[in-house]
Amino acid sequence: MRSELKIILSILFVIALNPSNHAQNNDNELVVVDGKRIAYKSFNIENRKKGEPILVFETGLGGGTFGPILPFLPSNISGIQYARNGVGKSELDTEITSDSQLADRLHNLLTTLNIEPPYLLVGHSIGGPYIRLFASKFPNEVCGLVFSDPTDFMLTVEEDEEARIKSKSATGYRETSLLIQKMMSENDSFGQGGLATKKWTIR
Repeated sequence: MRSELKIILSILFVIALNPSNHAQNNDNELVVVDGKRIAYKSFNIENRKKGEPILVFETGLGGGTFGPILPFLPSNISGIQYARNGVGKSELDTEITSDSQLADRLHNLLTTLNIEPPYLLVGHSIGGPYIRLFASKFPNEVCGLVFSDPTDFMLTVEEDEEARIKSKSATGYRETSLLIQKMMSENDSFGQGGLATKKWTIR
């Protein structure tokens, strides 16, 4: 547990010093998972000892990279960052229409690459609720969660209604999340380098 805590504190410190993580990296590798190509980049996996936690980075809605912070992490830490299907160089998959499927796809990616748990998940923006869902689906494989400026669409019905009223919005977070994912899956221009070129209208 002490090693996980040290890693978490290191990550939080580095994120605080490097708030920008939006540039897309070009030196990713590609692997086919569930019939679709996924771009990823791993580091220091060859030196990882059995049972040691490995960092798994989950980016925000428009993709991006944690690349700028990686050189500042301790040299004995290993990790992987990837682009979800439809983001960057990862192939669009219109069959993915739910958060649960996204969590399963990440798990299948880790399995395909023979990256064994325990996983220390790091989520930025919408990556925050994604890693929380992953942890709820695979609790025995996750040793910790690190959130960086997270959003949270995973509210109860009561919490969602309270947030909608307080924000004076016509649309709750839960509904907004479903709308965004539906539009992403139906938009052919989404997936080449981040956000789609078409304009989205959420009412």
